[in-house]
Amino acid sequence: MCMSLSRDFARLAILRAVALLLLLCVVGSTRPALSQSPRAQSARATIEFSTDETYVGLPVDIRIEVRDGGEHEPPTLPTIPGTTIDILPPATSSFMSIVNGRRSESRTTLYIFRVTPLAAGDLLIPRITVAVDGREFSSAERRITVKPAEASDELFVELLADKKNPWVGEPVTLVLHIWVRPYVDKRYSIRLDPEDMWSFIDGSSRWGVFEPVVRPPGQRPRVPSVREMSRTGPNGKAIDCYLYEIKRTVWPTRPGPIDFGDVVVRMLYPERLERSSDLLSPGFRVADRRLIASPPTPPATLARALPLEGRPANFRNAVGVFGLRVTAKPTDVSVGEPITLTLTVDDRTPGGAELPALSPPALAAQSDLGNDFRVADEPLGGEVRGDSKQFIQTIRALRDDVAAVPPVEFHYFDPIQGEYQVARSKPIALKVRAARTIDPNAIVDARGVPAGSEATTLNASAGGLLNNELDPTRLLATHRPLPVGLLTWGMLLPALLCAGVAATQLVQSRRAGDASARRRRRARRRALGRLGASGDASLLRGAMSDFIADLAGLPEGTLTGAEAAGAALRLGMSAERSDRLRELVDGCDAMAFAPAHLRAGEARRTEFEALKQACREWVASAAPLQQSAGAAAAPSDSGGSGDTTASQHVLASAPSGSRGAAR
Repeated sequence: MCMSLSRDFARLAILRAVALLLLLCVVGSTRPALSQSPRAQSARATIEFSTDETYVGLPVDIRIEVRDGGEHEPPTLPTIPGTTIDILPPATSSFMSIVNGRRSESRTTLYIFRVTPLAAGDLLIPRITVAVDGREFSSAERRITVKPAEASDELFVELLADKKNPWVGEPVTLVLHIWVRPYVDKRYSIRLDPEDMWSFIDGSSRWGVFEPVVRPPGQRPRVPSVREMSRTGPNGKAIDCYLYEIKRTVWPTRPGPIDFGDVVVRMLYPERLERSSDLLSPGFRVADRRLIASPPTPPATLARALPLEGRPANFRNAVGVFGLRVTAKPTDVSVGEPITLTLTVDDRTPGGAELPALSPPALAAQSDLGNDFRVADEPLGGEVRGDSKQFIQTIRALRDDVAAVPPVEFHYFDPIQGEYQVARSKPIALKVRAARTIDPNAIVDARGVPAGSEATTLNASAGGLLNNELDPTRLLATHRPLPVGLLTWGMLLPALLCAGVAATQLVQSRRAGDASARRRRRARRRALGRLGASGDASLLRGAMSDFIADLAGLPEGTLTGAEAAGAALRLGMSAERSDRLRELVDGCDAMAFAPAHLRAGEARRTEFEALKQACREWVASAAPLQQSAGAAAAPSDSGGSGDTTASQHVLASAPSGSRGAAR
């Protein structure tokens, strides 16, 4: 009987379930497929705190979550004394679901304020209010307990310096030692390795001057150098530790204590391990941790000021031990021609000098050098190459009786000896010739006619203007039809023109990506523009030498007359045209560096204008360069091919063995 009632009850329940399912299907079929239902919940905001208890330097996160809200202002957090507040970028997420044809959407925006307490005690978080869609959501005041980080035998930090009283500018090696006792779990017989223990160093630690070493810019932080050692604990017993060592070399910039910066090392030291329940990453994980900290005491390291007694007048704050090497190029020059000095300062300082900040030798202040040479008094950047720093300077001989570049002096302070020293280079022998002057009457063109002496002759045109045709028979005469060949060419010509334009654009697009090709293409136009605007001979020679530099792909302002002529030969110009180039550049140098009383007067001005015209005609007659196989081809030589489209001037009195001067 009981079994029969149970069967009937089960049948009745199944029938009711089937009927309810059919009813839902019928009702659902009468509604649109994806109808938009109103939001089940109105906009709301929640405010959460990550913890009610923390340590000094360990941040507390305040999470403000705005859900299903429309337009709203981002929440703000008032200033809290004794803390630092970091605002993380807001994160927005959206969620959509469809159930029984109903679509529901949810939008959430998350704001996080990271509050870091700086002192122990009670931290009071004031009331926070968020306005969403005209409604205000507020939190009550929250009190956070802040404990001081514990000082423990598990962590000990010390600062060291390899010098107690260094001089200002003397290299000092600072060392940060971090002693960490490895965690040992006796229950599982596990001892954490150095990499695991370093991973527990808290991100709120501050590293002071060691920051670039611990967290190098653009690189992932790495575990410092580490070794196992024992140290004596407070109770006098030896403690086995991992010793992490971080070094950095600094150069004191002022007298007094060396600034190590704010160094505070914090560590979340493990208290207990437990087996991981994650099937994908089995093993052990840290179950409990305790924040410990160890602010180190900086050593009493005081930097001394450099002595005033015995300080040379040319001293440029170089501290260390240095050597000096100087080379000159060229050594066979004319008066006023540039001589390039390469000054190499070799660092021999134990621990290394601060080469990037090293100043060059004071050439302009060296009297024996200034008496014989013109020295540019301008700052030099220099280039660090290993344990040396190299400077480039240009000088010009003032007279033809100069026989050598005197020894260059570099004054420095030796921190080992505690006194000022000087490094001297060896003298460099020179051969200096007198500068030449130019007779303006010697400037002739290729026909032997003095420049500027030609007169313009006008010839009358015979016949005058043609009359209008008035004869009707001639106007109405029947002309012969165009030949078939001419019609064919007329049809093919547009296609050929299109192909030519396309090929030209292709070549131009390829040339546009080649900086050297662009420089060669505009070399002549640029040189002619500079020559036309030049008001003295030095600008003329700069325009000429830079014209060859543009064609050859060489740096500007570095070519002498001989070097410009040699580059012209390598470009494919004839020896005759190269010699003319050298003569023009030498003429510009001779005029630029002539004595002051010879540079004045109307005759000198006439000579300058004639030289300027000769330079312009030489550049204007230069043939364009061609390019092949990815390299610049040699320019065609109009000088040796009988090209008379432009007159070519020569300086009849200039010998071919002279050199030009760079700007």
